[in-house]
Amino acid sequence: MRSLADEWKCDPSYATWVVDHLEDLGLAQRRSVAHDLRVKLVVLTAKGLKTRTALLDEFHQPPPEFAALDRADLQALERVLAKLAPRPPAPG
Repeated sequence: MRSLADEWKCDPSYATWVVDHLEDLGLAQRRSVAHDLRVKLVVLTAKGLKTRTALLDEFHQPPPEFAALDRADLQALERVLAKLAPRPPAPG
């Protein structure tokens, strides 16, 4: 849980709560490591892998409202969104 919490930048108790709920949903499971039974790995189940794939596929689809925009509107939107992108700090 400590490694997950460090990766997610959260409290270990929250990482434990997330993993508990993923297990309850059948999406993940904890597994022991042969060389150190105190260590637990969290792995996705087959259902978890399928769910992750479906979520990532959905995530990478643009909102349907974008399909109604013409090319000029999409280019204008791209210009505006580029202004919101983080920029590296100015040398100083």
